[in-house]
Amino acid sequence: MSQGHPAPDAEAAPVSELLQLALPTAELDELDETGLGQLDELVGEHSDDLVGLLQALQRRFGFLPDNALQHVSKTTGVSLARLYGIATFYTGLSLLPRGKILIRVCTGTACHVANAQNIVEELESQLGVDAGQTTEDLSFTLETAGCLGCCSLAPAMAVDDDIHGRLNKQSALEIVKELAADEQVAEDEELEA
Repeated sequence: MSQGHPAPDAEAAPVSELLQLALPTAELDELDETGLGQLDELVGEHSDDLVGLLQALQRRFGFLPDNALQHVSKTTGVSLARLYGIATFYTGLSLLPRGKILIRVCTGTACHVANAQNIVEELESQLGVDAGQTTEDLSFTLETAGCLGCCSLAPAMAVDDDIHGRLNKQSALEIVKELAADEQVAEDEELEA
C-alpha cells in the first residue's frame, strides 16, 4: 500500500473488517450446531464446486452471510478473499439480503438507446430505493444488468426469471404494481391460515 500502511493479513481478519464494511451475518440461532451441520453438508455436497456451494448457501439464507462464508473458509481451507472474489464477480450472488422479488432492468446498449434509464428512474421513485438496493420490507430488490441477452425486446427487464420486453416506464410500473398486489394477497392468505 502506497501510504506506508502495513498490508492487512487477509487470512487473519474477515474481508468485511478489512474493507470496513458492515456485512450482514446470519442470525446466530441459524448457525447453531444444527445450522453448522447443514453448512457442513452443503460443503460436502459441493466440495469440488465453489460457485455451486455459494449458490446453495444463497438459497439457504437468501444471501451470503459473512459468518457463513467465514465458516466455509475454515472448513474448506479456501481463503475468504477467494470466496468474496467469487461472490462479488457473479451478479447472481449477493452479500446483502435481497427482496422476495428481484427486478433487473437491462442497461445494455440496445436497452440504453431505448431509454431504459427512464424505467430505472421510475422504478426507483415508486419503490423508494436506488438501483442496487432493497426495499425496507424486503419485498423488492431493484438492480441494473449490463445485458439480459434479449436485445430485440429492448428495453427489457427481468422479474426473477421472467423477461418482460418492449417496455416503457408506465408498462414497467404496471408489472411491479401487479407483483406488489400479488405479494399482498399472498401475505394476507398466510395471515388467515
